[in-house]
Order: sequence, then C-alpha cells, then structure tokens
Amino acid sequence: PELLEQWGLFQPKLFSVAPISDFDGGSLIKKYTTPDELIENYVVCNAEEKPLILFHLLVEKKWDKVLCFTNSAQSVHRLAVLLNEWGKDQCLKVAELSSALDRASREKVLEKFKQSEVNVIISTDALARGIDIPDCNYVVSYDPPRNIKTYVHRVGRTGRAGRIGRAVTILNHNQLNMFKEQIQSSGKSEINQLEVSEESYSHLLQSYESAIQETKQIIHTEINNKVKKSIELKRGMKKKSRKRKHNE
Repeated sequence: PELLEQWGLFQPKLFSVAPISDFDGGSLIKKYTTPDELIENYVVCNAEEKPLILFHLLVEKKWDKVLCFTNSAQSVHRLAVLLNEWGKDQCLKVAELSSALDRASREKVLEKFKQSEVNVIISTDALARGIDIPDCNYVVSYDPPRNIKTYVHRVGRTGRAGRIGRAVTILNHNQLNMFKEQIQSSGKSEINQLEVSEESYSHLLQSYESAIQETKQIIHTEINNKVKKSIELKRGMKKKSRKRKHNE
C-alpha cells in the first residue's frame, strides 16, 4: 500500500477473479468469495458446551490439521492448556501461536504441524495474519469473527489448491443473528447449521471437569512463577543500584 500511495494513482479499478457462480447479475461480483471446495457450517450451543463440542470434533470425529481461532491471546493460551491436559490420553497434540513465542519458535510450531507432530494450532487473527499455515484441513472459529472480512480470512486458510476443506464457527445462541447478518452482507449464500446432539458429547463432562481443575492449577503456577521472577529481577536491580552507589 505504501508504494501505491507514492505513485499518486487516481481512478482506481478493481480486478477480481472468481467462479461464474459468484457473479450476481451481468457484471456485478460478490464482495467476498470462497472456493467451491470449502464446506462451511456453524454450530449453535450454550457457552459452557463450547469446549465439549470442540473436543468432540477433534478427538471423537478425529479432525486433524486443525487451525482454531479465538479472539484474545489469553483465550489462546487457556484453551491450548486445557486441550493438552484433556487430550493427553487421546494423543491430542495442541500448540499455540502466541505473542510469547519468538519467530524461530513460531516456525518450529508450523513445521511440527506440517509433519503432523501437532494436530491443532490455536491462534488469534493477528498472529495468524501473514503466516502460511500448510495443509490445513479444518478451520474452527471457537470465538466468532468480529466482521465478515475476518471470517473470510479465517476460512480461507483451508480448501486451497483444489483440496477439500471445512470451516466451522461455534456460536452462542445470542451470537447467531449477528453472524447471519455478516454472511448476508457479504453476498454469500446461506451457511448450513451443523447439528451436534447433546448425547454425542455429554459423556465428556466428567473428564472435562477434571481437565478444567488441572488447567486452573497449571495457569495458577505459571502466574506465580512469573511473579517470583519479576520480584527477583527487581531485587537484582536494587542490589546493582546499591553497589554502584557504594562504589561511588
């Protein structure tokens, strides 16, 4: 964009490539398009059912090469810890793309995903932007996208180069109308609902509650360790300051 601005262009024209089916009328093209190989669905549930449904899809439906989006870095870490703890006996390997990772560590995560050493990557939109995530079979929006542009960016991670891909958005009941309005505003056709019956995940409740307790303990320990390191760092700085004054 910076280079284009320097050129001082005017009277811009937009050229878009899209299937014939995406043309609306004689010359108008839909604002947002997705490939024909992409299957899009949404699931409606209560907030407390979201992790149960996600675990059901990942473990019992054996979804592999999954990119999962949340709307905050804190949610990314909490969900990654929960799924790793919950799925450790199910060979579920979950990694996160977080701001805590340097570039080399992020590349290592992507390489493990490519080699199927990691089944699921959890990320925010900001950290996934501009990163090529190879061979992604499924995209799950654990938290719904804030707008249609973000939705298209998310689901566009799968169904590439003629390969079949699937994208599922998990919604609370009070988020459904807004999501439908976003889809309609883009000119996209209506997305089908994926029915997940309560019977298919109700048996997971006991193991979920156990995993939640372990997750709380792990995160509590992490916070305490960070606080201890911070205190030690401050003490070290004070000691150095005292030595300098003494030497002076």
